[in-house]
Amino acid sequence: MKDIKAIFCDGNVIVGGVKRYAGKYSKILLNAFTDKKGEYIIEKKLEKEYTTIMKALESLLCPEMLIDSPGIAKNLINYISAIKVLFPFNVSDEIQKTTELFSDKNIHVVNILKQSRTDNPHELWEKYPELSDAQFVIRTVEIESEMKDCLLFFENITHDISKAYSEMKEIADTYSEMQKHYENDLLPVAVDLLNNWNISELKTRYITVLSKKGKKTLGREMIFTSYRDFIIADLFEGIHYGHYTRQCIICEKYFLMEKAFNQKVCGGKTTIKKTYSNDTYSCAEYAQKTKRNDKADSNPIKKIYEGRLSQLRRSRNRGLISDEFYEAAKAIAKEYLKRTDYDKAYAESAYKTDMTQEEIYKAVERKLRNV
Repeated sequence: MKDIKAIFCDGNVIVGGVKRYAGKYSKILLNAFTDKKGEYIIEKKLEKEYTTIMKALESLLCPEMLIDSPGIAKNLINYISAIKVLFPFNVSDEIQKTTELFSDKNIHVVNILKQSRTDNPHELWEKYPELSDAQFVIRTVEIESEMKDCLLFFENITHDISKAYSEMKEIADTYSEMQKHYENDLLPVAVDLLNNWNISELKTRYITVLSKKGKKTLGREMIFTSYRDFIIADLFEGIHYGHYTRQCIICEKYFLMEKAFNQKVCGGKTTIKKTYSNDTYSCAEYAQKTKRNDKADSNPIKKIYEGRLSQLRRSRNRGLISDEFYEAAKAIAKEYLKRTDYDKAYAESAYKTDMTQEEIYKAVERKLRNV
């Protein structure tokens, strides 16, 4: 699972034998680790597992410490089970490898080896005669190295997921505010927001791919050492074929757009029941019922909000405000916009003033002072 092998072909991405539309993996990432409030939850969801993994890694890297992480294999298995939604891989294989690598026996022999480096070796040889066996020492060193590589992988992929999530969310949220969604509209936004992206290490080659009908076509196989690199490559491939992620205005889940028109709802279901039926509304039905499907195009309330976000992005990109300031300002602007949904008096009076640059900046400064 250390590398991700992906085949890009005709607007599709094939990973682990599973074919999906290019661009779909960012949608999967955004929906997998976002709660109902739109907050990123991988650290909360996997806090116990991540803490145990980092404690085990620290003990492996520190010569004076022994591995004292009971249940490390179980925590790793929970972690594997949680990230399996992000891209296809052989879960049962990875669980088996992890269980065998972090068995009680392996942890015990690695701890003996670590003790031999710091304690009196002669006393230890009497207690553990296997230390005099060269083959035992060589194999134990290999096990120790494999454990380090495994735990470092989980540390790196956690940072990768977090970084990729924040980038994909910002891009998707920006696309949701845009009116035009052709490649020449979408591409500059992604390039601008990912201006520090460089693939660190990549192997690529052209291969033959068979379609369902048995026809041969050209595919590009790419092997990524970073999950974030894979997600960004998938994003750009999707943009080239007109696929991009945006957020549904009804259920607030992310969905993959495959056309350039300004669709604002996904094909999913709400939790809202119909009046004379046990069935629930689809997002499209509820948008039509509440007349929210035409909300963005000509609504002056929404135009003020979009204009303010555009100004904030420009200021952030020019270095006039920090990333922290930008995120706080964006959140405050969204709060003001949501208030207009239920407070008509506010929408007709103070909203326009509150959304000025001066008032937004004042609100951000107050918020950051109280953090």
